[in-house]
Amino acid sequence: MIPPELIEKLPKTDLHVCLDGSIQAARCSATFCTDNRTVSDTTVSREIELAVRHLGLTAADVKRNLIYGFKRSFFPATYLEKRRYVRRIIDYYESLERASPELSGELQAD
Repeated sequence: MIPPELIEKLPKTDLHVCLDGSIQAARCSATFCTDNRTVSDTTVSREIELAVRHLGLTAADVKRNLIYGFKRSFFPATYLEKRRYVRRIIDYYESLERASPELSGELQAD
């Protein structure tokens, strides 16, 4: 465990976490990730389901996290091209929300 006084001195760091794992982190941003589906034997859908069920994420939380994942991802092009790509992702997500209003409501895990 990292002592609290050291945590405050840590820079903000991006960390990809597989929720089926046992990684704990402080002062880190995280996005949905499978790490490597053949190794972790999970899917992004399953990771989202686990986050909703165990972390109480709302539809807005999931949307924000998914978009953040695209923003922080590796992208083999220029910064402006990546911004256009992320904008298309956001527009597409919002079109899905308009077509299926339940996507913007509270998520329910079975």
